[in-house]
Amino acid sequence: MRKLTEVKIELGHRSYKLNVLGLYVLHSLSNGPKNGYDLLKELKRLTNNKWVPPKSTIYPLLKKMVEEGLLDVDEHGVYSLTEAGRAVLKALRRNSEAINELEENISLILKIIEEIKSEVQTQE
Repeated sequence: MRKLTEVKIELGHRSYKLNVLGLYVLHSLSNGPKNGYDLLKELKRLTNNKWVPPKSTIYPLLKKMVEEGLLDVDEHGVYSLTEAGRAVLKALRRNSEAINELEENISLILKIIEEIKSEVQTQE
């Protein structure tokens, strides 16, 4: 069973499960190579300083994506997309159903948060 905030991309005989952060890494690296620190700075800027994944999250994810063949890393710690990474991103962009499902799942999470929030406000 996959998590609510991840998508599964089938590509030939392989399948890849990517969470929102992994999807963002593919998207970001499609614009050019970056190191982990650059990715973190980019996320901080995009979220108006509200969320930056900890180093203990981003670097293991990058390592996993390298091991899965989605990314390459050079001797300076700069990551770039492999052909497989580009193919997964292309498949994802063609498969709006996967993105729509992810969006629906995130909406479900927001509904749960709203429910909790309303209960807390009622109890005050």
